[in-house]
Amino acid sequence: MLSQRTFCVTHEEPLVPDHLADFVIGIGGYHPTRGAHISALDTFWDGMRPYSYGAAGNYVIPRAIDAAGAADFTGVFSHRKIIVRTKVGEPSPIMDFYREISVSEAMDIPRHEIEPRPGFDFLIGFPLIFKCGVVEHYIDAHLGIDIFEYVSMAVEIGILTLDQAQEFAKEKVFIPGGCELGVYRTAWIRPVLEKLETLGREFVTRRAPRLRTYDNFQVRAVGFLAERLGSFMLLSELRQRFPRGIPHELCGYLCVICPPGSSYQPATV
Repeated sequence: MLSQRTFCVTHEEPLVPDHLADFVIGIGGYHPTRGAHISALDTFWDGMRPYSYGAAGNYVIPRAIDAAGAADFTGVFSHRKIIVRTKVGEPSPIMDFYREISVSEAMDIPRHEIEPRPGFDFLIGFPLIFKCGVVEHYIDAHLGIDIFEYVSMAVEIGILTLDQAQEFAKEKVFIPGGCELGVYRTAWIRPVLEKLETLGREFVTRRAPRLRTYDNFQVRAVGFLAERLGSFMLLSELRQRFPRGIPHELCGYLCVICPPGSSYQPATV
């Protein structure tokens, strides 16, 4: 029987229930009782948390895999976001590709609902299509200079070939969460996260002076960028495996766990 270990990256006590999160990675001031604080896994990303927020926790997952022991599948969740095979909850009025569920509903989700379906190696969010393209969509919401320099650095240090960078520039399909929200075959996700970590480290090291000038939302650039590139890397893998199209069975519903009396609001601080 194939095994799965799910990592939950969080800056506070997670809303994801214990039976759905095997190893908690605490960032900022949160020190989990199960798992490890980021400072015990990588001091660089602990120090860079003001520029990277949750992305810092995702970058240390390869080290957490070493600490916890490798499983066949690796799940990546945040303190309130999970992917579930069966449709639950209601669409978020803010972002309708998220579904809002209560804490009690999350407690009732059986473990198999956050595992890939039998015969598949991934459980990911349903792909979205941006008519304007992924890069243009990023520029509409963030600072264009960041994505151009990020991709340029990816080519410079060998994360992307020039041909791949050109493909990325034309990409219109986007998988929400990329490599930061979902369940993946460990043999695939570990080297991908290591590449994203190498690139992220280079980006924040070189561009820290500019990032310091950003507001509390845009300063998260390295995370927003990693989500786009992670989505591209995931799509490239799936298109090789499934040239006729991504099977519906690979996909699940992106759920946000909401405390009583609240609804989903994107993080802005």
